[in-house]
Amino acid sequence: MLPPLAEIVDVVPVYDIRTDWAAVAAAVAAVYLSIVLCLGGIRNPVVLRLLSAFGIALGSGLLVWGIVSAATCEPAPFDLPGGTIAVGAGTLVGSITLLVISFLGRSPRQG
Repeated sequence: MLPPLAEIVDVVPVYDIRTDWAAVAAAVAAVYLSIVLCLGGIRNPVVLRLLSAFGIALGSGLLVWGIVSAATCEPAPFDLPGGTIAVGAGTLVGSITLLVISFLGRSPRQG
């Protein structure tokens, strides 16, 4: 038998969505900046090489931070240390791919 309506305390929503608009704006700005830099890198591969160097540094740092936080049971910047390791590895792989792509194509000395 169901409890009376007065005894039902509160209905908990299934999805509690709280949007931090500053984080959304930062993510949009980062995506826009990376698109502009990649399009600028089509004309000048040095831009892609600099972008990949910063990405490799960020990916390595996140990877090490995740491994250290998992080993010492400290809180990670993401929910779990595995998330930090995954983001670091993805950033590192993407940056190395971008570095390889920057060396492909026509050389400016070929004319």
